[in-house]
Amino acid sequence: MPEILVTTGLAYGPHDRQKLDVFRPAGAPRAPLVLMIHGGGWAGGCREQYWRTGLPLAEAGIASASIGYRLLPDAAWPEMPYDVLRGAEFLCRNAGELGIDASRAVTWGSSAGGHLALMLQAWRDRWVREGVVRQAPEIVGTVAQCPVVDFPDPVPESINRKALMNGHPHSEVSPMHAEPRLFRSVLVAQGDADDLTLLKGARAFVARLTAAGVDARLEVIPGAGHGFGYDTLSDHSKACFRVAVPYVEKRSEV
Repeated sequence: MPEILVTTGLAYGPHDRQKLDVFRPAGAPRAPLVLMIHGGGWAGGCREQYWRTGLPLAEAGIASASIGYRLLPDAAWPEMPYDVLRGAEFLCRNAGELGIDASRAVTWGSSAGGHLALMLQAWRDRWVREGVVRQAPEIVGTVAQCPVVDFPDPVPESINRKALMNGHPHSEVSPMHAEPRLFRSVLVAQGDADDLTLLKGARAFVARLTAAGVDARLEVIPGAGHGFGYDTLSDHSKACFRVAVPYVEKRSEV
């Protein structure tokens, strides 16, 4: 097993949520980089949820950073993905010290984090042009585990998404309604027993991207419910890893 180096609690901003943790294989400064974004309905969860993912990724020769971000009601769209992007900028500025290559990255998220991972890929270039950050890794792909890909219209108050969207249109906040060609490459890993983010939504999203010529793939995890990705010892998570690790390696070579 390769030596794994872990650095936790790095602050990229003043808020307590604006911290990140880095996992990397020792002696591999050119290892592929993954930006991990936790779920929790945009109102909960924490970056530590992905610690168990960072370790096996490092064992597979992949560096990763689990990036915390402000939650509802402290932040709404687009402040949450802005936070993740600022965390990514921190990685760029400190890449030498951290021993990583932050020139390009694959985003990786679960549920609400999968939503943010997708939208970070879609809007990264625009947000850099607009000056949200001065530099950020090129986003070459996304691993979206049971992601939220769409929002009802009108958005129910009961699930807080009106607060999340913050008055912005579906085309800016919803992966399903965004211009498909904003995405370069997407791997959606979706359980067929998920009763929160449904398989039919994942199928429709991937079909929309592929119809536009985007490199998009749906990996159905038999028997997996929602949030399967955090338990890296489960058969469902292992099934995801078997396709996700080669995907990250391939996208990092593009």
